Amino acid sequence: YAKTLHQESERSHDGNMDSRIESQEPDDWYKLFVFVSLSMPEATLKSLYQEAQDYGAVLVLRGLEDNSLKKTAETLQRLSISVQIDPELFKRYEVQRVPTFVYLRSQKLDILAGHTSLHYALSRFKAEL
Repeated sequence: YAKTLHQESERSHDGNMDSRIESQEPDDWYKLFVFVSLSMPEATLKSLYQEAQDYGAVLVLRGLEDNSLKKTAETLQRLSISVQIDPELFKRYEVQRVPTFVYLRSQKLDILAGHTSLHYALSRFKAEL
């Protein structure tokens, strides 16, 4: 992500204006991951993929189906979905079960695990702002 310099004015306790420069991400910066497995029901995978497309999220797999690139590609093609295969993301966010939803924004991290929709997960995350 890109960091930007942001100048902000803040009134101190004595009423004086204090100007400071701080580094922060742009307000619209976010990443949204949906951790999945090909062992999940096909209807669930298709639904999560469609929601991911709608919300700009990425479906993430831990690894290949039966350690076979060919088998994984065939399954993804049959389901008409695309994914990112990244076991390191599973480790980084300590994902133990699927689906797990990870929402990163403005130096805040939200994680929700369980069988639910991406829409519901986002509504929970935004309610906690």
